[in-house]
Order: sequence, then C-alpha cells, then structure tokens
Amino acid sequence: DDAPVFSTGIATICFIDPGAAARDFDPTAPSGHLLVVINQGSYPITFDSDGIAADIAANQWGFASYDGTTWNLKVIPTDAGASGDIDNLKLVRNAEANKLDFFTRSGGAAPDASNVISVAIPDGNGKVVRRRAAAYLSGTNQIVKADATGYWGYITLPGSQYPIYPYAIWDGTGIVFAASGCPTLEKVTTTTTATDPNYMLLENGSTYDRNAAHYCQLIGWFEAEYDTGNTPDWTIKADSCGVGTVAPRYLTDIGMTRIDFSGKAKPGEVEVNGDSLPLVSYARLYTFFGGAIYGAVDSSHFNLPNPRGRTLRIWDHGAAVDPDRASRTDRGDGTGGDVVGSKQADGIKAHAHTASGAYLTAAGGGPYGITNSAGYYYAYENAPSVGGNETRMINLNVGLFIRAY
Repeated sequence: DDAPVFSTGIATICFIDPGAAARDFDPTAPSGHLLVVINQGSYPITFDSDGIAADIAANQWGFASYDGTTWNLKVIPTDAGASGDIDNLKLVRNAEANKLDFFTRSGGAAPDASNVISVAIPDGNGKVVRRRAAAYLSGTNQIVKADATGYWGYITLPGSQYPIYPYAIWDGTGIVFAASGCPTLEKVTTTTTATDPNYMLLENGSTYDRNAAHYCQLIGWFEAEYDTGNTPDWTIKADSCGVGTVAPRYLTDIGMTRIDFSGKAKPGEVEVNGDSLPLVSYARLYTFFGGAIYGAVDSSHFNLPNPRGRTLRIWDHGAAVDPDRASRTDRGDGTGGDVVGSKQADGIKAHAHTASGAYLTAAGGGPYGITNSAGYYYAYENAPSVGGNETRMINLNVGLFIRAY
C-alpha cells in the first residue's frame, strides 16, 4: 500500500493507508527529491527519517523535500471534520451533566494507541501536529466543572448559556486538555483564580504545571448553564459541543451593538428598542446582559434597553466627569447610579442672570422693578419666549441593533 501512483525522476506521490494502527514511514530518496504522502486511513503515519519525526494524521497529506541529508516536511490538513488542524476528536457531554469528555471519533472513547487524537499546535514558527494516544500527566480526558464555582466570572443565572472553549496544550512532551472562557489564547495562562476571564481549567486529575511559555490551540466550544439551584450546578448543553480552531460568531458576537444608517437589522440582530424577549429563545443574549437588568414582564422574559430618542453618554465608570453620576435613575432592575444603562433627564446647568440700569425710585416707590440691596428699584421688561420643544445639538437619526442569536 506504499506504492506510488505517480513518480518522476524528481517527485513521487504516495497514497498510504496505515491499516488498523498508527505506523512509521521511513522513505529513502536521492537528494533533491520531492515526496507527497497522502494518508487515506483512520490512523496517523509517523514520518520518521533522516532528521525528522512528525505525524501525518488521518485525512492529511505531507509535502517533503530531501536535500541529501535531511527531510523537510510540511503537513497540510485536508479533511478533519470541523477543522483541518484537528483530527479524530469528538467532544461529548458525560452522563454527569457537569463533565465534558474528550473522545475519539474512531473509537467513541478516550484516545488510545489505536485511536489517536491529533492537533496542530503552534510552536512559535508555525504549527506542528501533536498526538494524544493515552492518558497524560494523570489527566482523565475530561473537564469537570465544580459546584459553587463561577468560572471566568460567570454568575449563577437560571437559563444561562455560557460559552466555554476547550484547548490542547503542548508542554514539550504531550498534549494536556483544558478549557477557558476566552477563545483567543495562544499561550498558557498561569492564573489559578477560577473567576479570571482567561483562567484555564485543566482536565480532571492533571498534574500539569501551568507554564506561560507553552503554546496552546483552541480545539472547540460548548455551552453550559450555571445555576446553583440545580444539581449539579453546571449543566453542559449536550447539543452545543463543536470542534474547530475558530469559535463560531454566534458565540463570540452575542451582544455586539451596531450603529446603522439603513434602519435594517442584519441576520442575527434585533433592534435595541425596549422589547420584551423570551428567555428560552434568546438565552445567550440574556446571559450576555447578566440577567434581566433592564426589567422584565415576567420570569420567562427580559427587556432590551430602550435608548430610542435619547443621546448616548459614555459610562463615567469612576472618571468623575459626570457630576450627577450618583443620582442617575433606575435602568430597569432597580439599579441606578454610575452603572451602564442608568438614565438622566434633560437639564440645564445652574447659572445666574444679572440686570443693570438707572434706578427709578427709592425703596417704597413704584410697584414694578427689581430691587437691589440698597432698596432701589430698577425698571424691567419680560423677555420674549424663544426656542423650541427641547435644547439639543445638531443631530442625525440612526438605528441601533444588537447581535441576539
């Protein structure tokens, strides 16, 4: 099964099926020769020859050149399911709802010598395919979310759908699985505070010592509800698990707000207009807000903010620029003051007007006028009313839309 299907004096193309297990491939060739190896099987091929040892995972192909001393191999992902950088990985919610299993697609269980998970992980100079074929550093191939723990700052919230992102870490010897609340990590974070947004929750039982020099690769996503009224507190959504190296926009863009000049919502958006939305249909947006902070008609709905007809003021957030920040009014859930969503009525800054002119008579004189401290009266006349219905700056109407699903 190693026979080339095409060969010239300078290039050879081979289609190889490793069979029922991973296998080594040690080619020989003259200097200057090019070799293309296409893995047609379900198990990896280890290209192991003259100065190189690297894996060509299932459904990948490798492009190798030989200079007479050393092979130079470039592995090209082709079809690896959800992502070309990931092979034979399947994320599965355990029967215990707070646990996520890292299984192989080929075996439907934890990886072993016959069912290997491969991930292309950065090394500072590109990506190198790494393998997980057994338990490593006592890890159990499983993420376990503990009760009463608000990982990544998530709060207990009935109906919540919090996005969580699994990673593969390469420590120089093997792959360690982890999960984070951040989908864009490139290196391991060393914080051990579970509520930090970039905290990495290691696979259960792992003895891995977090190292900021180690690279990692996003390998998927899933969603979970955190509600301390449930048992267990964390419930992973069984149908939310996906495999890939780029998180889907329906997770990362929820809550993104857009100013618009057409008055039309894009797919996935709703107008920010104070509407009451059903929690069951917009759980991700509800989670993004952190609950019904703009009010709700009942426990199964939540309100959008309603900025229509208002100008937007950037949250003071401790800058002490807004002199009346402490007296800002309720945003909808009883919370006012220096918080996002709180309101202010229109107003005019306190000021005084002065008048001057010759006095007409001493104190006790005519019935009209403005008195001064010496008791003299001055003539006055009411100024005519001017202006419209409000004090405003030159403006232009725009629409405001939020990514909701």
